[in-house]
Amino acid sequence: MAWLRCPHCATFLPNTNAVEDDLCGCPACGGVFATKTVQTLSPVEPAAPHPSPVAANGLDAFYPPGPRDVPADLTTPSPSYRRGVVLLLVTLTLFFGLYLGLLIGSGCLIFWSLRWLGLCFGLPVAFVALIVFLYLLKGFFKSEREGKSAQVEILETDHPLLFAFIRRLCDEVGAPAPHRVFLSPEVNAMAFYERSLLGLLRPTPKNLLLGLGLVNVLTLSEFKAVLAHEFGHFAQSSMKLGTYVYTVNRVLLDVVAGRDWLDNVLLHLRAQPNAARLFGNICWGVIAGLRYALTGLFYGINFLDKSLSRQMEFHADLMAVRASGSEPIVRALARMDFANEALEAAAVDLKLAADHDHYSRDLFVHQRDAIEHLRRQRQDPRLGEPPPLTADPLLAPEVFDPEDGPPRMWADHPSNYDREQNAKRRYVPCPLDDRPAWLLFEDATESRERVTWRFYRFYLKIPRDTVLEETEAIQAFLNEERRAVTYDPRYHGLYDDRFIEPGDLNDLVAVGGHNIPPPPALRQRHAALYGEKLAERAAAHRRHLEERNRLLTYRRERAQGKKEPLEFRGRRYRPGEIKDLLKFLDDQLTKDQRVLAEDDCEVFLVHFQMSRQLGGTAPAALRQRYTFHLELQRLLGNLLGGQNLMESALAFLSEQGEGVLPAETFYELKQSFRRVRDMLHATLEAADELRLPPLPHLKDGARLGSLLWDRPLVGRLGESGQSISGKKIQKLCGQLGEVIERARHLHFKSLGGILTLQEEIARRWLVQFGGTRAAAIREQRE
Repeated sequence: MAWLRCPHCATFLPNTNAVEDDLCGCPACGGVFATKTVQTLSPVEPAAPHPSPVAANGLDAFYPPGPRDVPADLTTPSPSYRRGVVLLLVTLTLFFGLYLGLLIGSGCLIFWSLRWLGLCFGLPVAFVALIVFLYLLKGFFKSEREGKSAQVEILETDHPLLFAFIRRLCDEVGAPAPHRVFLSPEVNAMAFYERSLLGLLRPTPKNLLLGLGLVNVLTLSEFKAVLAHEFGHFAQSSMKLGTYVYTVNRVLLDVVAGRDWLDNVLLHLRAQPNAARLFGNICWGVIAGLRYALTGLFYGINFLDKSLSRQMEFHADLMAVRASGSEPIVRALARMDFANEALEAAAVDLKLAADHDHYSRDLFVHQRDAIEHLRRQRQDPRLGEPPPLTADPLLAPEVFDPEDGPPRMWADHPSNYDREQNAKRRYVPCPLDDRPAWLLFEDATESRERVTWRFYRFYLKIPRDTVLEETEAIQAFLNEERRAVTYDPRYHGLYDDRFIEPGDLNDLVAVGGHNIPPPPALRQRHAALYGEKLAERAAAHRRHLEERNRLLTYRRERAQGKKEPLEFRGRRYRPGEIKDLLKFLDDQLTKDQRVLAEDDCEVFLVHFQMSRQLGGTAPAALRQRYTFHLELQRLLGNLLGGQNLMESALAFLSEQGEGVLPAETFYELKQSFRRVRDMLHATLEAADELRLPPLPHLKDGARLGSLLWDRPLVGRLGESGQSISGKKIQKLCGQLGEVIERARHLHFKSLGGILTLQEEIARRWLVQFGGTRAAAIREQRE
């Protein structure tokens, strides 16, 4: 047999083409080429059809070429970068001097007061100084438990091509090679230290984290640019300051916001009578003053650190430009937000499958499917893709708008627009290699499965003996679930994000069962159900919902310091007018719901009357589904009301700041948390009385309660009367959120079941009472 060598990756391929002009596809890299453009080799040249990429093909086949004629001073640190390094270094020096001065001073005060003031006066002063000394000292020795992580370490023996790629790129960038390399599920890549107090005294090796959710969408050129950016951080001497900032933040967060045994001692002293109470108040006042002063220092250091971080990001981007040109780093940025959205959607899907005891081998197959699903859903086949390049580099399209901010996972980074302008200020052209980045992984399937397993263990807490299934079977399950909660476009979005309100079913059944119109009239009413007028009403309702959500988002951002005025329906509004706008929209939504409720009533009546004319089990089945669905809506409404109460209580608590809450306020908060927990318990008990109608992947007649929650609930909060456990509050929030998530999915699935049943009733009725089969089919399509 003759052999071909792929011109893209140099892999040997058997030449089975009979015609010289045929196209050949390479299974190793996915490249396509014409057989006449490559040399046909003799049968004895390759020892095996698929040799190892590193041994036979070499790294050159997978390493995208760098640009030519790069400006010599492209990566020279800017004056603002150097100025930021100096300012942060001076501030950190002042902090350590002040902090150590206070620590040593309080220790000396203990010794001085006991030696020179005697027991009568010296002991009280020494006690206050001891409290201050312990308060400052404990921040340095606060233990940090090593939490579980979704990261997976990989070794060069398993991925020689990837590590060879990394070493060559480090040499090109002038950075030290990473000490260790880790994989994670996220859409991310990161250089990080193994942070410890010893890092203040000796050089700390840097590690590299590769998120496979990012690798899953990058080309080789973009992957090279992303790694060059991270290795640019490796090469930055200012990155060492990150270790100091981390240590300072750890100490300051403990002394400013930490609460532990020392605070409990002081609270206990303040509750005692006479002298003990006086000492407790004095110590509490001194500690409160220190907290206030150190809080300002904390914000100052972090302000300077974030300012320097922006300059470090710009500089690292230029390192990526030097290694791969101006386009790849920008194109990689363009993919990240959408890739992250798709990964989150895939994680939600796999959580749903896990609720049915199905676990996939490959999270990233489902991420790709989520990408395509979101594109179909939003009718944009290029959603998440950067714009195509032009032949003229001077006409290269701008990817980001000035209003584009950083990706959500990097809220403290410069905006994507600013990063693009920085990367293209001096445009550096370079050929692009659009092959997938997965080619660098020796056994991508095994790596993806290992990371998927860590995703399940870390995020979903699955047992160790859980068996992973083939992705095709899991995706088929998810596609069925998706179809069950995706409604036909003919409904014009009427059932998206709203509860149906047909009214009292008993009254409707009584009216509809006795006053059934003749078939021509019923057919006319059915044809008018989802016409243009309803489409307009549904669109207006969605628009009002979007406007209300935008107002609520603006109000939250305003509370966090946003200064821009509100643009609403072509006008600018002052912050004080937001409340009136929200009331206006709430009134609009109430009117919308009242009108749409009339449509819900008509939909039920028309289909119920059709079912009565058909006879059999159709009327009872339709009524059963509506009865179940309306009760499920009521329970979901209770859960959402409890979530709003919980969020309001937590927001109020966060606004109170430091100190002890007044007794009345504490009691009201405790009662709010108790009401939420009791509501959740009562809702689950009521749900346990409901039996499911036929729904996909669920057992007919199963109890709803067991599907919403199948574990013990958190205990009642504030039973001791003196405090509320923060861990219990967090646990309650998590349990409530998970129950709501499951109830929402069942709500959409139940409504989908109603619509499917109504479509079947209408189809049968139109065949039997509406004319010919062809007319019935045409009616359904219209």
